[in-house]
Amino acid sequence: MTWAPPELRPENLEALKDFAYVLGWLIKGDGSVFVTSGRKKRFIVKFKCKNRSAVVQANKAFARVLGRTPNRLVRDGHYWVAIYHAKAFVIW
Repeated sequence: MTWAPPELRPENLEALKDFAYVLGWLIKGDGSVFVTSGRKKRFIVKFKCKNRSAVVQANKAFARVLGRTPNRLVRDGHYWVAIYHAKAFVIW
């Protein structure tokens, strides 16, 4: 169960764009990566924002980076949230 970012090749251009977009969310602060404490650890990547369309776009980009289908969005007060359980990405 290893994960690595897309390689720097011309054929990976779209995957690299998605990866850069996701990193931007994480660096900017609208995304977070964390491990829960307790007996059963969970490795979570979360995108949270008031703008639903922005979260939809981040959700789709991260799904393409992981090679999965996009997760369902949930409401958290006034925010839209997309949550992924992605141990390999969190450890990376």
